[in-house]
Amino acid sequence: MARVCRHYEHQDFSGLLAELQGASPEAEKPQPAPLKKKPVEKPEKDPKAIAAAKNAPQSGYPKCMLCRESEGYAGRVDFPARQNHRIIPITIDNSPWFMQYSPYVYYNEHCIVFNSKHTPMTIDKSAFAKLLEFTTHFPHYFIGSNAELPIVGGSILSHEHFQGGRFEFAMERAPIETKVIFNGFEDIEAGLVKWPMSTIRLLSDKPERLVYLADKILTKWRGYSDESAFIFAETEGTPHNTITPIARRRGKWYNGIIFFERGKQQGGQKDGCRLYDYKDAERELAFRQGISLLYNRGR
Repeated sequence: MARVCRHYEHQDFSGLLAELQGASPEAEKPQPAPLKKKPVEKPEKDPKAIAAAKNAPQSGYPKCMLCRESEGYAGRVDFPARQNHRIIPITIDNSPWFMQYSPYVYYNEHCIVFNSKHTPMTIDKSAFAKLLEFTTHFPHYFIGSNAELPIVGGSILSHEHFQGGRFEFAMERAPIETKVIFNGFEDIEAGLVKWPMSTIRLLSDKPERLVYLADKILTKWRGYSDESAFIFAETEGTPHNTITPIARRRGKWYNGIIFFERGKQQGGQKDGCRLYDYKDAERELAFRQGISLLYNRGR
């Protein structure tokens, strides 16, 4: 059995938008079109193992596969060799970062951009600024960050990193289904994307304005709960709501994409995911944007 994450279905977060826009959350909620197919995913690691690794004391050399010390590393029994691995130094947010090309090549020029320090993944205002700054230096690349929570995030949460590449996904060609106007941000074009996952697209020629609006949306979403839609901001001190942000630049226009994520488990789910008889596929930025990654299981 492969696992299809619950958060890949449309979330009913119209109440959240109503609060952000200053309208009554009791306003009539639009009904999303039913999905004809359910996408599939392949978790790289068990979510519990990912959660444990995020805050576990790091020992050994290198501390993880994203650390700069991995460049040219000969490898060991529990760590693959990286003799032909090379990294490129870049500067983001006035601090040293590195860029490398992924060995998996899910799409054209698939790259990984990572902090020079071994520091945990974080989704906050500074993350938006870093993503948009990267597109200023590399306007021909998109760049995004997996979420920082175990169930809905990436497979490595212990080291801050982004993923990008020179590729146009189907999601980028998807039209705006409903336009949205945010009070105080009327200069930013915004709307809900016609896409299987709950997604907002933001467009502006002022990246700093996108950063402030994205941070406002994230802050509101983190604390948002709607029991009727089985959305809980937290339970027993465990946070559930986060986002997956993606940035791209076209000419002078900066494009921000926000995928709403939630990791709260529901009846019939395991580790925040339902069970379906599908082949596994990657829990990845590429999957969210329209690429299904299927692997040979030796069948």
